Amino acid sequence: MKRLLNNICIFSLLFLFSSKAFAQPPAPFYIQHYDNRNGLSNSSINKLFKDSDNLLWVATWDGLNMYDGSEFHVFNYSKENNFKSIGSNVIQNITEDKCGNIWISTIEGI
Repeated sequence: MKRLLNNICIFSLLFLFSSKAFAQPPAPFYIQHYDNRNGLSNSSINKLFKDSDNLLWVATWDGLNMYDGSEFHVFNYSKENNFKSIGSNVIQNITEDKCGNIWISTIEGI
């Protein structure tokens, strides 16, 4: 009986040490805070959307922001009837269709 208890204790200790030896440490991750001081057009965010190309789109109260993994690109309303301009700076929603086109809705429409 004593020999059985010794074997159980030895087996338990070996199992405990071997499981720690093969355990992987957690992968490090980093958090970066973005606001209107370092890239975003406005800190008030209405919607976040990740498209099929893994671009992050951010709908704010002062424009549409696209983050490509290294920097923000800001799209704003232009009063000069620029056909490439968005309809308003207050972006409410972002979505993507089957063809990969990005659609936004603003307080002035689509």
